[in-house]
Amino acid sequence: MGPQPASLKMSQRRIYRPLSKKGLFSGTLRMARQEIFAFISVLALLILGLWTSYEILNISRDIKCLRIEQDRLVAQNQDLRSQEVRLKSVSHMQRLGRRLGLHPPTDSQIVYLK
Repeated sequence: MGPQPASLKMSQRRIYRPLSKKGLFSGTLRMARQEIFAFISVLALLILGLWTSYEILNISRDIKCLRIEQDRLVAQNQDLRSQEVRLKSVSHMQRLGRRLGLHPPTDSQIVYLK
C-alpha cells in the first residue's frame, strides 16, 4: 500500500439561469394542465351522470303513464267487444225490427237459389 494522493472536494459553482429557462414554470404549467384536464373530466362525468339519471326518471314516468293508458284502452276494448256481441245478438235484432215496424217475411217473399 502506497501513499494515496490527496484530493480535495470542492463544491461546484452553480450557473445562474433565469427561472423561465430552468423549466419551473413549464413544469408548473404542465401540472396545472393535468389538474385542469382531470377536473374537466370529473365535471363532465358528473354532468353525464346527472343527465342520465334525469333521463331515466323521465322515461320511467313516461312508461308509467303509458301503462295506465294501456290498461284504460284494454278495459275500453273489452267494453266495446261486449257491446258488439250484445248488438249483434238475434234477440236484439228482433226487438229492433219490431220497434221499426218490420215483420218476419212470408213464405212467398222467400226465394231459394240453386
